[in-house]
Amino acid sequence: MRINLSSDARPKGVAKSLKKNAEAVGISLNLGTAQHITANIYGYRNWHDMRASMGMMPPSDWDDSVEPAEAKLRKQFQTDVVASALGIDATIAAALISKVLPTRGHSFPDGASLPIGASARSNAPAQTVSHRSEVVVVVNKTRNMRKDPMSNVRVFDLTVSPSKSSKPGSVKDD
Repeated sequence: MRINLSSDARPKGVAKSLKKNAEAVGISLNLGTAQHITANIYGYRNWHDMRASMGMMPPSDWDDSVEPAEAKLRKQFQTDVVASALGIDATIAAALISKVLPTRGHSFPDGASLPIGASARSNAPAQTVSHRSEVVVVVNKTRNMRKDPMSNVRVFDLTVSPSKSSKPGSVKDD
């Protein structure tokens, strides 16, 4: 089971969270091992394989945007990967996955969500634009090029996808 990603922002956070949560239950992991397991959780051979394939395919939907059966299969796969990689009981692995939430989405009030790999940070507000179709725009980073505060450069990680309407055939108009 492979999860397509558009950036490494989410996997980096998942790897750090996996390391921290594993240590909380007495399992010592270095960041490289946590990254390797994270890549396996997303269905990749290793971290480098995962990063090389980013952006090659449209990003997969988050768990809250797929059928419940699909989300359950993902969680089971992720639990099996962690249990096998760490040599631990599936119950402990499931608890780690429940803390790390590798494929849980960022939900917005209108029900839209960012695709996997997009990020919603406090310095990068996501905006949903309501017209005949909805678009999610995410500012991924701000880089200060010099000491001058007026020289900030905004780098956009833009994902455009039609929203899923609540009723088949319905269109939202402003």
